[in-house]
Amino acid sequence: MEPHSIIASGATPPEAQKNPAKVTKKASNVSKTLQGTSVDSQVQHTNDDSVVSKRSAGRMGYASDDYLRYFVRKVARRSPLINRGYYLRILAMTRLVEDTLRHFHAVFSNASSSATPAAASPPRLQVISLGAGFDTLAARCYDMKEFQHVHWYEVDFPEVIRNKTQLMCAAPMSSFPFHATATVRDGKEVVADRYSAVGLDLRNTSTELISLLKNSSAGGDFSVEAPTVVYAECVMQYMDTDCSDAIVKWVASTFPRAVFYAYDQLHPSDSFGHTMTTSLKSKQSPLLGVHALSGGLALCQRALREGMSFVRFSNFYKMSRFLFDDAELARHDAIESFDEMEEWCEMCEHYGILLGATDTALGASLTSSWRKTTNAEDNDLSPFQDYLVTNDDSGGGVSTSSTSDAEGSTLAMLRPQLGPLSTAQWPTGRCAIEGWGFGGIETLSMRTSAAASSHDAVFVAFGGLLSAKGIFRVRMVPGNGTNQKSLPLPALVFHTLHALGNNMFLVIGGRTNPAEASNKVYELQVDVTEYPTSVTCTWSEKSPVGDAAPIGRYRHAAVVLRDKTTVHDDLAHRQRVFLYGGRGADGSTLGDAWSLEYQPASTSSPSSVSWTELRLQQGVEQMPPLHSSAVVAVDRNTVLVSGGASSLHEATNRIWIITIAEQHAIVKASQTRIGAKRFSHAMVLVTRPTNSESDTTAAVAAPETPFLLVQGGSTTEPKLADDLTDCWACPLSSIIVSFDRLLGMSVVKHHRF
Repeated sequence: MEPHSIIASGATPPEAQKNPAKVTKKASNVSKTLQGTSVDSQVQHTNDDSVVSKRSAGRMGYASDDYLRYFVRKVARRSPLINRGYYLRILAMTRLVEDTLRHFHAVFSNASSSATPAAASPPRLQVISLGAGFDTLAARCYDMKEFQHVHWYEVDFPEVIRNKTQLMCAAPMSSFPFHATATVRDGKEVVADRYSAVGLDLRNTSTELISLLKNSSAGGDFSVEAPTVVYAECVMQYMDTDCSDAIVKWVASTFPRAVFYAYDQLHPSDSFGHTMTTSLKSKQSPLLGVHALSGGLALCQRALREGMSFVRFSNFYKMSRFLFDDAELARHDAIESFDEMEEWCEMCEHYGILLGATDTALGASLTSSWRKTTNAEDNDLSPFQDYLVTNDDSGGGVSTSSTSDAEGSTLAMLRPQLGPLSTAQWPTGRCAIEGWGFGGIETLSMRTSAAASSHDAVFVAFGGLLSAKGIFRVRMVPGNGTNQKSLPLPALVFHTLHALGNNMFLVIGGRTNPAEASNKVYELQVDVTEYPTSVTCTWSEKSPVGDAAPIGRYRHAAVVLRDKTTVHDDLAHRQRVFLYGGRGADGSTLGDAWSLEYQPASTSSPSSVSWTELRLQQGVEQMPPLHSSAVVAVDRNTVLVSGGASSLHEATNRIWIITIAEQHAIVKASQTRIGAKRFSHAMVLVTRPTNSESDTTAAVAAPETPFLLVQGGSTTEPKLADDLTDCWACPLSSIIVSFDRLLGMSVVKHHRF
């Protein structure tokens, strides 16, 4: 690239080039011109927040942008979640605009050459950025050879364009790729060959923008007939719907050959959305349109209503899959450790991009150019969907109530209502456990305490994350003290906690930060004989016997192998723990399986642990490496693993049946699914008596029916309203067919409580 700088009116270099000290002072004071308390000025300040976050993503190595440094005086490092989110935003808008320009070139060059073969010059194309702020896309694409025929127009509040102009003029000579003879008009407008920046309140778009663009275009060559890309990045929802409707209508009625992109916030009514909207409102920059236009369907319907001929929508789940392949995700992991999986999915749920075209054939051919084939789980990775066909305003998810799965049980079987599951508070409950990532909750019998009833019990949890005063790791077992003779408790998250009996627990793996995954095993003895006066914990690390041991990991699935006849507090014999998958310290998703043998202490020797790696004998459909799965033990040799997320950060709704021997394990895929694709969910095996007053169906025929219950979790798919909040249940017999004869029952449908 041959760089150029913006020169103020005429050919004289800007004053700043003569006096660097004045340049620095001028640049540092630019943002002060936006000071004020009005909603407009505060909305303009959202540009400041955005460009700082984009600069952070670029500085860390996610994106390559040589121009952001001229707009950000002081670099602030953002969290890995913010860095990845803004990189996805940058990459999405860049890729969409560039791909659309390439498509325009192919379509209209062919049309032109067919009509007049002698005219081989490329067509004149236009890009209009509405609410451009300190966007650098024009600068990044300006000197690219394939875009030499593209004319760029940036539009924002006059104050924002004035600031941007001053910062570009204050930059060193040849910093920006515009011609040195570019003109700055009245200090608030830039006119160069193929680039213009103009100031306008977008609420006046329909009445004033065309004349402004024509006047600002070098040579007056702006044309509504030229193929045009119009995009608005985080702009539309800050307006009331009348104003944003008018912008969509303006594009649809003005440009016969245009594609319009609008990147916007979504779903304000759930907890994440409430936090998002409340935060922006507190900064006096409220999202005025998000409640009326809260999802992809509503945005598509509005676009058609205002005159668009073709509409599609992409949520950020789809967009991230389209843009991030396995190699790209590995590159991200090499930049900085990342384990904010649940937060990432919530973020993707609340942002999306509308595509509107004023020509149906043009829109259809453009979206078809993005289609590609990938794995069997999701054959079409085209980022945009027809939301009017899916008829879903929750974000584009396909309703499981009406969709069958060719590979397994019909998903409609998961929908029939059974009796409601009671959510009444436990009458004798004394406390609540706050946070997440604490490896599960186990129960502890209180029968040894004189102060407790014979049927009382307490919950035991260890570690995890709390967010009351900023997110921090917990170094405690809630509600107890720690024996001073034991080791200090490590501050772990995403480990697993296992009750062995006799008030003994094991803690396996986990992490402090994502780059420090543990393979340690800790033994925790909890003494409740003096409860509630005191609870004592004795904590020790167990070094494994022999050399075999899994690598450090977290977010793994592990369970004690026992059946329903095992007495929960009996620790007389050795016990085994099955472990599968997880994430390693390098961010990789693991697919190995291990058996941990725990030998209880005797009069002659202390307790011990030893590891055995299990060779996995896979069926035709292989179980992939997974993290954040859920697991339950059916008996001493059989476990069920459900859900989880892959190395591509894609969740699954599969159930895997694993039969465990001494040195190997046989893996078989069940044809039953657990409803929505999910990870970090809960799964338990329970016995549900039938023919009770709460039963509203006669589907279950036998008493004491073992049921698998699945609830909650996060998903990498657009969420339906109740997919992750309902409690799903299916009889064990429908998962493991061999259980039918044993239990004397027929296979029945899945149910949702």
